[in-house]
Amino acid sequence: MSVSVNVAERVPAAVGVKVMTSVQLPPAGAMMPASEAVARHVEARIRRLDPAALGLAQALAVLGDECRLRHAAAMTGLHIESAIRLAAGLVRLEVLATADPPRFLHPVVRAAVDASLTSDVSM
Repeated sequence: MSVSVNVAERVPAAVGVKVMTSVQLPPAGAMMPASEAVARHVEARIRRLDPAALGLAQALAVLGDECRLRHAAAMTGLHIESAIRLAAGLVRLEVLATADPPRFLHPVVRAAVDASLTSDVSM
């Protein structure tokens, strides 16, 4: 379900500009597209943390918000201790909001990490 915001009600008619009558906002928690520049920036920050951090973040993006860190660790071949350390680093970088359970800070950040899956495949 999306939210409709009536913009015309908020702009006085005397302004003399044509405005859209409504804007469709994505539902809360929905995947939002990340621009290529945002995706590259997020990916570069994660890579600087640790070479394995991007793989962990990608696994978390694929598994979704209900996943457990141990599942993402297993998916990437990391020992749980390394995954815990990397998840804490991703929180410090403001990629994740929480490490346990792992949650992305914002849907755009998750989309940027998800977009990095495509860029890794094309490299």
